[in-house]
Amino acid sequence: MSYYTQLHFGIPDSVMGELEKKLEGIKKPEAVIKSASNYTARRLQKELARKVQAVYRYQGGSSAVMAASKISQATVKNASARIDYAGRTHGIEEFHVSGSLRKRAVRGAVYGAVEKRSAPKILRKETGLAFMVRYSNGHIGVAYRATQAQQIASQKNGRPKLSRYQKKYNQHSAILKSVQSPAIPSMVKSDEVYGVLEGKYQEIFMAQIKKVMEKAIYG
Repeated sequence: MSYYTQLHFGIPDSVMGELEKKLEGIKKPEAVIKSASNYTARRLQKELARKVQAVYRYQGGSSAVMAASKISQATVKNASARIDYAGRTHGIEEFHVSGSLRKRAVRGAVYGAVEKRSAPKILRKETGLAFMVRYSNGHIGVAYRATQAQQIASQKNGRPKLSRYQKKYNQHSAILKSVQSPAIPSMVKSDEVYGVLEGKYQEIFMAQIKKVMEKAIYG
């Protein structure tokens, strides 16, 4: 499943009115805002990538967070810059897991953690402990057995038909579900990442508007 999020830089009407008065006949206010918006968006994009790495155990690195983002730059006609993020959900194994694979399943519990501040804990679902598996494509992941309701939902969503054992619902033969963890857009928009930086970057945005405006007035 893919997720998307957007971060915008807009400006209050009151500030726009003030700019129009101070810049009358010198420079278009939209040009000042455009420059400040693009500067702030580029700077925030880089810091968000670093902040994700500081908060989460995501193994993709800050380069993967940067690659999942795209800046739609502000223009004179549309002075609001936007950072778009897109990405799929990740398995817990792309963050942190501890356990050992024995044939197709792990003996004992698998521990996992998503955030760096959280200690690894036993991964458990309604149907029991999660376990490590090696899929047919060679990928090693962490999975659990689906509940009966999840099996029915999977079949309705176009998944392969269930075997007669699965239809009867046996916890030991039920289809596997991956232990999912946040997608990059979710990590970026979280309270621990953008929530911490939002106020700081609103201040940077307004300071940059002032800087560009003073340059236009005083040279």
